[in-house]
Amino acid sequence: MPSYRVLHSCVHLGRIGVLAEFGCDSDFVAKSEKFRTFINDVTMHIAANVATDLESLHAEPFFKDDSRTVRDMLDEASRQFREGICVLRFVRWSVDDYERPFESMPPRSPAVIYRFGHH
Repeated sequence: MPSYRVLHSCVHLGRIGVLAEFGCDSDFVAKSEKFRTFINDVTMHIAANVATDLESLHAEPFFKDDSRTVRDMLDEASRQFREGICVLRFVRWSVDDYERPFESMPPRSPAVIYRFGHH
């Protein structure tokens, strides 16, 4: 389990929002500009796709380089930063999925996407 956790958010065109929790082994890496750029890219990937859990997220072709999966990118980041890098959980909201008021529930671990309005 990572010893340091970071939350990152992304809102795309005011229509899709993502909140993702990332893990790494040190605050030194978590505060670096390269790490921030990397987690921003992964968060944007989540906004652009519709993974329903960590397993499906890991298997998706990465939106900036479809010759590699998200898992490949996480593995590469772990090698580059020389410590474990992972997505712990994420939530994706889309206003296009909204049909009626919803009841918000806390995310289940390790990751869940809630598609409010569709039951």
